[in-house]
Amino acid sequence: MLVLFETPAGYALFKMKDESKLDDPDAIFKHFATPEAANKTLKLKAFSKFENTTDAMSAVTALVEGKLSKGLKKFLSTELSQLDLKDKLAVGDSKLAASIAKKLEINVVSDSTTLEVMRGIRSQISTLISGLPEADMNAMVLGLSHSLSRYKLKFSPDK
Repeated sequence: MLVLFETPAGYALFKMKDESKLDDPDAIFKHFATPEAANKTLKLKAFSKFENTTDAMSAVTALVEGKLSKGLKKFLSTELSQLDLKDKLAVGDSKLAASIAKKLEINVVSDSTTLEVMRGIRSQISTLISGLPEADMNAMVLGLSHSLSRYKLKFSPDK
């Protein structure tokens, strides 16, 4: 199984090393308890870094709306064409999963087990994606969250 994870720095595609670990959704957190356990569970297959804040902002707004952005479509098309398409792709957002399944015609999963895996990845992201210091990631999170909140306020019909 492949896992798509969106970060403020870019898109990450992970390969689940042992899918039998997903059989018990209540025990998934144990596989992400330490950085070593997380690295035994997942392996980073590909990472597509955003070029600038504008790219990141357009990608995030598309994700919020449940749409497949051009950058994500290009990343997935490139990476999935090189990999075995029998694998399922786990996506955290169900609207985005439906959009990916429709446009790229691949097998996509989005359920409670996927959300637990996403939570585990989020807790160990700095060790799973090498070359991306935690301080840089925190700065990207802050900047992107401020930009997104301005975007939401700007277009909110309630304001």
